[in-house]
Amino acid sequence: MNDIKKRGAKRRLLVFAEFFNNTTGCVNVDLREIKDFSVHPSADDPVNLSVVLKHLYEKHPEIEVEVVDSRNFFFFLYLLKYNIKGGKTAWIMEGKKVFEGIPTIEQLEQILQAH
Repeated sequence: MNDIKKRGAKRRLLVFAEFFNNTTGCVNVDLREIKDFSVHPSADDPVNLSVVLKHLYEKHPEIEVEVVDSRNFFFFLYLLKYNIKGGKTAWIMEGKKVFEGIPTIEQLEQILQAH
């Protein structure tokens, strides 16, 4: 992994969740810019997801995080490939599903260390 950091490449993490809106756009939004981490109330524990995402953005700038609404039709093949279920948050790190649901901060740190 040190070689990756030396070359400036970032690890990639996709987070699939249902966001709180009634339309689903085809553009991914950088939530750090708009400071809005709200998710659909019927999704996995939206409050904890917000806490985990904020921690991730603040403590791990070396990781490229792409948060995707799981209803975004441009990512339909990802839903099939990783067996992502509606209302369940899925974490895909470097092309592998590493968690389903909302990890605690400790679980997130363990996932990042392992991958």
